[in-house]
Amino acid sequence: MSISPLSRAASTLAAIAMATTVGVASSPATAAFGLTATSKAASSTASGSVATLSTAKLPSDVRSMAWSDSAGTRSSYHLFTSGITSGQAVGLVVYLDGDGMYGHNNPTSSWALGGSGGVAAKAAARGYATLSIRTPDTTGTPTFWENGKVNAAYVAALTRKISADLGTNHVWLVGYSGGSQLITKFLLPAHAAQFSSGGAVITGGGGAPSSAAASFDPAMQKRFPLLWYTGSADTGAGSSDGYDALSDAKRGEAWYAQRGFVTSRVQPAGVDHSDLGTQFGTVLAGQLDRYPAPVNGTTNPPSPTPTPTPPPSTTPVPSAWATVVSAYRYSVRMTVDVPSSARGTVTLIVKDPSGRTHWDSVYSSGSDVRLVIGRGLRSQTTYSYTVTQGRQTRASGTFTTIR
Repeated sequence: MSISPLSRAASTLAAIAMATTVGVASSPATAAFGLTATSKAASSTASGSVATLSTAKLPSDVRSMAWSDSAGTRSSYHLFTSGITSGQAVGLVVYLDGDGMYGHNNPTSSWALGGSGGVAAKAAARGYATLSIRTPDTTGTPTFWENGKVNAAYVAALTRKISADLGTNHVWLVGYSGGSQLITKFLLPAHAAQFSSGGAVITGGGGAPSSAAASFDPAMQKRFPLLWYTGSADTGAGSSDGYDALSDAKRGEAWYAQRGFVTSRVQPAGVDHSDLGTQFGTVLAGQLDRYPAPVNGTTNPPSPTPTPTPPPSTTPVPSAWATVVSAYRYSVRMTVDVPSSARGTVTLIVKDPSGRTHWDSVYSSGSDVRLVIGRGLRSQTTYSYTVTQGRQTRASGTFTTIR
């Protein structure tokens, strides 16, 4: 790529929005989470898949386990199995994080892996183990897309190892930003043969490979559906790097659709690169429900498309002035539950150790009122903050920006 994409990958707080139709057809691949999308191939899964159902005993959860491949490339991984109640894994979910590895480095955070709505819990509820791989990249900000060929080989090898340990070759890939770039530009073009069953959820990007020479088994293409999930506002406008993830997602989906893959693309309205966090588990769950795990050695066809109905709300009643803080490398974003009875401007004031201040303000009320210091902070620095309304301090605390 000509620009350094995805530096926003580590700077995110979730904001889910209504999806907008991005084509002429409604894709059943996304019906489970109530969104509309284009579909570029017949939504069917071939029978006779070589996917196998696990009979292996589940290993225990592990965190930051070091591992080297045969080429000497070294990194580490987390493995989550404790939420699987059946005692056996029906498949493996592989999570590949964006630049900075915030989700991987904070596995208990609801940003990506943790919490009841995170990737690990949503996967475990459906019988899947979750493998989160840290990029082998150690130069500057850790990324998957830089040195992508080497990183893809490492991910492929580690996925084979963990799949063998679990006794399954049914694999779902979940990528965010730089992790999505790895999947579409390097991992699938070079290592598709090992992914005989499963699929991929590709968020915040996922462009076309630079080479058109990749070849794929037609049977695998029908057994490995690909979903792109990138917001309508994820165009790079106003960002520091200018990365247009939406255009990249469109190019990537078109490239794979032209080669016979079952593809779909969802474009949630108003969502940008920094709004995708906490949504990965929900989007993955929709695909796992749409394409059930293999039974008796064959892959089930996709279930019939249900009539879309609004899901029951699981959002807790907000507590007045409750504040959620998401600190990133050079920025911070807060969501505040402002009571409807509150009147006046709500202001966020952030101070660094020297007393220098940064601020943002908004005149609004209700849940998820957002206040953002979008730039100017220093990495690995502890800041104090206060949220005021009128002349009263409504919330206060500290946060530390990431490396």
